[in-house]
Amino acid sequence: MLPLLLSLFAVPAAAAEPAEVLVYDYAEVLTPQHEAMLRSETARIEFPTDIERVVYTSYVENTEDLTETFRLDFRHNNPELLNDDELNDGTLVLGVGLDPRTMAVDCSPDICEDLNITGPGRTTGILDQIAASIENNMYEIGLLNGAKAAANPEIRRESAEGAQTWQIFVVASLFLLLIVGAVFFWMRTRLLHELVAKQAFLHARLPELQQLKDRGDYNIASLDGPLSPPEIKRDWAGIKTEVEHLTPEVRHISRLDIEARASQLYSLSSEVRTCHAAVMKLINAVENVEVLNRIERNDDYLCMRELNYFIDDVAEARTRVARSGGGIAKRLDSIIDRAQDLHSGLNDFSARFAALMREYHSVLATLPDSAYQRSRHSDALPTLGDAHWHPGIGSHYMPFVYAWEWARKGGSHRDAFPVASDVDA
Repeated sequence: MLPLLLSLFAVPAAAAEPAEVLVYDYAEVLTPQHEAMLRSETARIEFPTDIERVVYTSYVENTEDLTETFRLDFRHNNPELLNDDELNDGTLVLGVGLDPRTMAVDCSPDICEDLNITGPGRTTGILDQIAASIENNMYEIGLLNGAKAAANPEIRRESAEGAQTWQIFVVASLFLLLIVGAVFFWMRTRLLHELVAKQAFLHARLPELQQLKDRGDYNIASLDGPLSPPEIKRDWAGIKTEVEHLTPEVRHISRLDIEARASQLYSLSSEVRTCHAAVMKLINAVENVEVLNRIERNDDYLCMRELNYFIDDVAEARTRVARSGGGIAKRLDSIIDRAQDLHSGLNDFSARFAALMREYHSVLATLPDSAYQRSRHSDALPTLGDAHWHPGIGSHYMPFVYAWEWARKGGSHRDAFPVASDVDA
């Protein structure tokens, strides 16, 4: 009788509090609706351990190992997430980076152990779940799928380490017999995955093309400052014309029959890639022109971001001539000092910034070849349609970090492209 009475008056155990969801979207790949969805759907995930917080984050520029960027970011902006250099207990972090394009999952020691995040195939299995969606620019779905995969210890990338000797022998024998066919099949499968992702991208972007062109036209028409050379309008017109020319193909590709599209996509692989590249250039150009427009209107954040990019590049060049001293080093020091002075106010920012770029360009032309040959960057100079373009590149100066390619080909830095008015040495 007594046990029965005790059971009647027993207090039910309190339900676990849902994890706090933090979203730091520095790359602006999520809309407010996406963030709300992440918060609501994350609360529904049944984690097998008590997680206090799930952090979703994105970065425009980042390290190759994205977890290093997590630590740098949290140390400066969210120190409450760290205990020394480790994440605070109960913390799970999932993020994506755009430059270079990468993704990562990170966790506090207790969560890593409870969810076996660092176990064989676990981290790669979680990242596979994220990658499947962000390839189509569905960042919110990818991040949420990553959290769900972290909550499920069964999700992992399979490994062949546990195969028995006889299995390895059979697989190796088959591989030797079928190597040509296997390589061909792998290449076809990889191509199909690429084409399917790009076809889905074109299908999603097709309704937005006119809006993107109108948005770009509006911002181009508003440009009138010292950082906006006439050729930027020519470049924009060329990008827009290319997309307009390809729009019928984009429309055709985006409407391919789902059941039969594999064979159709193979036959249209060149057209799919061309259309995808053109639409990506349009999207990048619209974003770049909008950034330039906002800088001309003294947007504090963007002015400081581009100024810091410029200062970092000048500092890189200064490091390469540190031993030479003399006039070049002093001129670079002077440019850095005057650029840092721009931090104190945005009055006449565009004109002063443009003048510094041109002066820097003329100084770079005098650097010795040895400085260029040790440059850490080997990419071609970005243009308006590239994600890595910055205001002034190609019209006012060429960043030092892009000088290697020109030097390798024996080109003169000063002759790499026309600059409106170099500042006299």
